[in-house]
Amino acid sequence: MDLPVYEPRCTDYAGRVRDSFARQGAMQTLGASLGLVAPGAVDIELSWAPALTQQHGFLHARMVATALDSACGYAGFTLMDADAAVLTIEFKINLLPRRRGSASACKAA
Repeated sequence: MDLPVYEPRCTDYAGRVRDSFARQGAMQTLGASLGLVAPGAVDIELSWAPALTQQHGFLHARMVATALDSACGYAGFTLMDADAAVLTIEFKINLLPRRRGSASACKAA
């Protein structure tokens, strides 16, 4: 996937993100890890684990939202001045239902 080209204001944006992420107890509790760290884009990887599921065995949406909150904040953080900090005030996610069936069952009529 081609990402837009952004110019970070701090040359050590990746180090700042990694240092901040390492201090997040919530991410450690979830077993999350950093993937991609690029100007304007951060991936946080979260694997399925029994302790993170809801009653049907799916990864709980709140766990996904927690990781998503941090990933979005860090994406913005990569573009901020060296003396800036980031804190989420509000965000919204829309979750889609789990897809059932095979790809061949999804053909247009």
